[in-house]
Amino acid sequence: MGLGTTTLKQKKSRRNHLFLVGINKYDHWPKLTSPVSDCQRFNSVLKDLYGFSDRDLVIQPLYDEKAQTDILFDEMSYLAGKDENGEARVKPDENLIIYFSGHGHFINKEGYWVAVNAPKIEQNSKLSEIRRNLISVSEVVKVLSNINAHHIVLIVDACFSEAFASMEVEVTSHSEAAAAEDLPSRWVLTAGRNGPVPNKSLFADALVDVQR
Repeated sequence: MGLGTTTLKQKKSRRNHLFLVGINKYDHWPKLTSPVSDCQRFNSVLKDLYGFSDRDLVIQPLYDEKAQTDILFDEMSYLAGKDENGEARVKPDENLIIYFSGHGHFINKEGYWVAVNAPKIEQNSKLSEIRRNLISVSEVVKVLSNINAHHIVLIVDACFSEAFASMEVEVTSHSEAAAAEDLPSRWVLTAGRNGPVPNKSLFADALVDVQR
């Protein structure tokens, strides 16, 4: 059964938003071969089988040179912000999927996403330098806690991605008698544990296969 099969195929009553980040061509880190195409394949499956369309891309995909550190920070803040009418861009009755595919890093007991222009981080790098150039778990938590969507699914296909599975994100409480689909939820899918993952992503292949 695919991700959100009941909600999207049988009872699609909520709008679903999608935010994709895929980086192959790093400036200072080793190049990767498949993150961009993996994001595109995932998007195609959502369109072909689950009723998604380009209008569900709340932000245009950030691929390669577009996935710079400051742009990633700005776009994630945009997700949690309000539109020109003062309304939340992602509303309480809507769902959101965020997919990051690229390099991940783990240092000082925290996991990070590596943006396309991030410099190499050494073991003795200053914390201020790390926080300025990489996207930390704590920053992602801060953004997700400010998005009042119904369901949020965070998919991380990167090394050390298990760090994102330990996030604690606040969710609006509801009656215990409510049906499961009516309860807001936050989900994290990661490519591996707290270590390296293959350049050619088996996780991305499996993610696409399970949706079909």
